[in-house]
Amino acid sequence: MKKALIAIAIITAGVTTYLYQQQSEPQHNVQLPTMNELAFVPADTLLFFGQLQAFPIKNYLTYFNFGQTESQRAALEYDLLETEEPSGIFFANLMQQYSQAVASPELFTQTFGLNDEVKGLFYTVGLLPVIRYEIAKPEALWQMLATAEKESGLVGKKETIQGLEVVKYELVNQDGQSLELVVAVQHGWATITFNSSFNEPVDLLQALALEKPKSSLAQTDTLQAITSRHQLDGKSVGFFNHEALINGLTGKENNLFSQMLNRVSQNQLDTEMAQMRSPACQADFATIASNWPRTVFGSEKLVIEADEIVMRTKMVVESQSSVLKSLASIRGFLPDFTQSAEQKMLSLALGVDVAKVSPALTNIWTEFTEAKYSCQPLVDMQQEAKQNNPMMLTMMTSMATGVKGVSASLLDLQLSQQQGEPQFDKLDALVTVSANNPIALFNSVKGFYAPLMEVSLPADGSSIMLGEYLDLPFGLAKSIQLAAKGEHLVLFKGEKAEKLADSLSKQDLTANGFNNFAMDYQALFGAVFTLIEESGEEIPPEFAALKDLNMQLYFDTDFTDQGIEMVSEISSKK
Repeated sequence: MKKALIAIAIITAGVTTYLYQQQSEPQHNVQLPTMNELAFVPADTLLFFGQLQAFPIKNYLTYFNFGQTESQRAALEYDLLETEEPSGIFFANLMQQYSQAVASPELFTQTFGLNDEVKGLFYTVGLLPVIRYEIAKPEALWQMLATAEKESGLVGKKETIQGLEVVKYELVNQDGQSLELVVAVQHGWATITFNSSFNEPVDLLQALALEKPKSSLAQTDTLQAITSRHQLDGKSVGFFNHEALINGLTGKENNLFSQMLNRVSQNQLDTEMAQMRSPACQADFATIASNWPRTVFGSEKLVIEADEIVMRTKMVVESQSSVLKSLASIRGFLPDFTQSAEQKMLSLALGVDVAKVSPALTNIWTEFTEAKYSCQPLVDMQQEAKQNNPMMLTMMTSMATGVKGVSASLLDLQLSQQQGEPQFDKLDALVTVSANNPIALFNSVKGFYAPLMEVSLPADGSSIMLGEYLDLPFGLAKSIQLAAKGEHLVLFKGEKAEKLADSLSKQDLTANGFNNFAMDYQALFGAVFTLIEESGEEIPPEFAALKDLNMQLYFDTDFTDQGIEMVSEISSKK
């Protein structure tokens, strides 16, 4: 049973991850496309993702090669084939067919019976996960399953439910617990779901899109509201419902999720979670969940052309809590050159107004410790929190008062092997510390490093050479410069870094973000792998592809009026 559940988790997670990655171009006031299948999605589903407009899957796979190495395939197959259970072998074979097909766009669409573009849905009916997608050639799906049957000995059982032919695969049947994989095709859509001892027959009918729920997602404005509020493009959108989860766990709401959860535990949850399911805890946790109601995600931009791919997605942990205001107060400064993945190999920036960290944490601590809770576990947590007053942070952050942010950027790097030691043939990089008075900051910290005690930093923005004061390996200290550029203390080396350092003089110290990260895969790993090859060492096959992966990644985290917001972008040009 354990191996079967692991296999199910891998399949479900893979499909969910794929759907989550599909993205497109942002517009204001976008109207969502009509999709009749939304009428079968329960309004109280815990998790939902919809590729509402067809995604060009064939072009996507043409651009990126997702084929696995032999060692990766062998490792996956070993893990799943470790058991003699037919269900484990069944899923192992499905994964094997997937790994073989994904290496070729034509083979992938043929194997799964897809058109060149595809729509898809993932959601839950109570605890039952449901995967639905457009299928052009159902016979391809049945052939894939037949191959897995032959290899595993797990034979599907055909049934007709309300005129729909389905195939069921028994995965678990022991100790009164049962679990079946259920596959069906109807009206050009494939459905993959599960049937179990903890769901009712009507739940399976809903999962198979044979009966509509009493309240469906199509009857609400949930998806349109998410799209408009967060300025998504409407082509893909999803959410994770925190309130339905919390209220289902505490038993405050007798939703389908809660009902199935009770059946899984054989109605022991009320006893095992008696304290959490008390009226006091139900009310307190419901209040907390209402302040953090859901996590939403969706596409902002999609460009898939012959010579270029750009995909940008947004995820927001929505909040109406005052905690969000406290978090937003610590936002600091991020240099403009860190706000994309362009013209750099690697960068990391953290915008934090250090002077506001202690007040912000104190506000959060005060709000929690003074909240009127009746739920005993929360009351206990409050008492424990009162023993750890964050005001002590004031002493720890006092020396860095005035600092608004730090960043590090690697712009160029060339490595070689000389006499068995790595050598930096070229290094172009800079580190920045943004502060109200960078010269005063330098003067306050140089006392911790004796060689710098007599060094003075010019106020006119000119730089000083630090090589003679630093003892760094591999000749790194050579040509390192330090300067105060406007409100920024900059340590830099190289021509590109010097230009960026000069640009900081024109950048005001405004609170413009919290954190970002950027990486150019080909540029960074190309330099590292060149060194490895010169040393005579072999690059593992699973990492070798990174050297030729022409892809840039950018990730940004911020605190906005909407919540905790995370934006990621993947771009590539041939």
